[in-house]
Amino acid sequence: MVSDFLKFLTDEDRQVLLGNATMKNFEPEDVIVTQGETQEAIYVLESGEARVEKQHGDLSVEISRFEAGDVFGEMGFVEGFDASASVIADEPCKVHVISNDLVQKLIDGDPGFYGRFYHSLAHTLSQRLRDTTVDSIAEFSWGSRVIEREPETEPEEVPGWGGGSPFDDAAKS
Repeated sequence: MVSDFLKFLTDEDRQVLLGNATMKNFEPEDVIVTQGETQEAIYVLESGEARVEKQHGDLSVEISRFEAGDVFGEMGFVEGFDASASVIADEPCKVHVISNDLVQKLIDGDPGFYGRFYHSLAHTLSQRLRDTTVDSIAEFSWGSRVIEREPETEPEEVPGWGGGSPFDDAAKS
C-alpha cells in the first residue's frame, strides 16, 4: 500500500512527495521499468496492475505482480544498481515516479524528511524481504506459495501426557 510505503512520513510529507512526483500513464504491455537499466526513481502504482518479469536468455519468467498501492524500484533507488527485472503493465496503469532529485530537494528543505523517508523505505524493504523469505521457504518445502498464514494457536493437549516439556521433570530433580 502507498500508505504502508510512506508509513513514517507525515501527512504533509506524503502530500508534498506524491504531489511533486511525476505521474506517468502506461497502456497494457508498456514497459514501466526495463531490466538492466539504471534506476534513479521509486515507482508507486496509483492504479492498475503490472507484472515483474526476469529475462533468462530468450525466456522471460514472471516472478511477481503489483497492484494499486504497491511500490517498486526501491532497491535500485537505494543501491544505485540496474533494475534486476522488468515491470510491465498488464492493464492501464497510473504510476507516481519519485526521482532521486525530488527526494534530495525535499531533504534539503527539511532535514527531518531524510529520517522519515528512509525509515519508511527500510520498513518497506524489510517487509518485502520477510514476504520473499516466507514464500521461498514455502516453495522449497512444499512446492507451492503460501497464500494465507493461519494465526498461531496453543498446541492441543495430547491424551495421556500432561503437557509441558519432557525436560520439565528432569529440571525438577
